Amino acid sequence: MLALGLLIAVLASCVSDAAPRLQDVYLLDGDASLRVTYVFGTPGPFADPDAAAGLVDLTAPEPDARRSAPGPAPVVPSALDIGGEAYRAAPSDVLAAGFTVERIPLTTDLRVRTTEPYDLLLYFDGSSWLTLVEEARAGLDTRIAPRPRVGRLRGTGELSDPVADAWADALGQRGERLVVGVVDSDDLPERALDGVSEYRRSGIVVQRDLATDAASFQPPPDEVIWEVLARGQQASGVADPGYALITDRAGFASAWSRVHADRLNPPPLPDVSFEREAVVAIYRGERPTGGYGIEIERMTLEDGDVYVDLRLPDPAPGSAVTQAITSPWLMARVLRRGVNVVWFREPEAGRLLAVARSLE
Repeated sequence: MLALGLLIAVLASCVSDAAPRLQDVYLLDGDASLRVTYVFGTPGPFADPDAAAGLVDLTAPEPDARRSAPGPAPVVPSALDIGGEAYRAAPSDVLAAGFTVERIPLTTDLRVRTTEPYDLLLYFDGSSWLTLVEEARAGLDTRIAPRPRVGRLRGTGELSDPVADAWADALGQRGERLVVGVVDSDDLPERALDGVSEYRRSGIVVQRDLATDAASFQPPPDEVIWEVLARGQQASGVADPGYALITDRAGFASAWSRVHADRLNPPPLPDVSFEREAVVAIYRGERPTGGYGIEIERMTLEDGDVYVDLRLPDPAPGSAVTQAITSPWLMARVLRRGVNVVWFREPEAGRLLAVARSLE
C-alpha cells in the first residue's frame, strides 16, 4: 500500500508539472479594452475557458506570418499557440482610466493626477522607460521629475519577463510618448481555471496623448554659475555614453586620465576647489564620425538638486566630417557647494538622460 501511495504521489506531481501556466493581461488603451491570455508549458490538450468547444490543442509556436502579423496584442515568442492562435483576446470592461499625465512647458517634469490607485505609473519618453510614481494613491495631484528605470516593464504586476518584454516592445515601437498605469493584481478578477499549474494576472492602463499643462509652468529656477573646464573628441577609454558627478580630487584625476588615455603626456589637471565646487562629466561614447557635439545650455538649482540642460548635436546630413571613430566628452566646473545630485536632461527633445549622485 505504501508503494502504491508513493506511485500515485509521483504521478500527481508529474501531471502538475506538465500542466500549463496561464497569464492574463488586462489592457485599457484608448478604445481597446481587452483581456489577453497567454499559455506556457508543454504542448497538448487544454480545457480552454474561452473556447466554445471547450478543449483545444496547445502547440509549439512556429515563426510564421501569422505570429508576426499586427494584432490587438503583442506575440510572446515562447508562448504556446492556443488552438492555432498566438494568444486569446477577449473584450473586457475590468479597467477604467484613473489617471491623467500632462507635460509642463520648458521642462522634463510632468503633472500627475489620479482618481484611482495604481501600483506603479511609468513614463515612456519615446526612447526610454522612466518611473513616475510607485504606489500612487487616488487623489494624487503633483508635479514629478521622471526617474531613470532599469528593466522597462519587468517586475511590474505579475508579468513574467517574456510577457513584460513583449509588451514593452509593442508599446514603445512607435517612439511616441505614453504613460502606463499598472493596476494592483488583487484588484483584478481571479478566474477559476482547471488544469493550470500557475495563474498570473496583470492590468495596464495606457495614456498615449499627453497634453501640455501650461498652468503648471513655473518661473525659471535659480541659475548656477558654471564654466567648461575642458572638452575633446577622443576619449579613447570611453566607449559608451555616460554622465558623472565628481566631488573630490581623486575622482577628478581618474576621470581626467580616462579621457586622455591615448596621450603619453596628458595636459595638467585643472585646479578645482572641491570645498566649494564640483565637476560634471559628460561622455557621448563612440560615434562613427566627427561632427557629434556636447553643449551645455544652462545649469539650474531646483529643490537643492542641480539640473544640467544639454544639447547633443549630430552632424548634418552631407556635412564634411572626420571619417574616423570619435568619442566626444566635456567636463564643467559647477560653482556650488554641497552638490549631491545632478540631473542631465535634453529639454528640446523632452528627455531625461540620466541622474548622477555623489559617491561620498
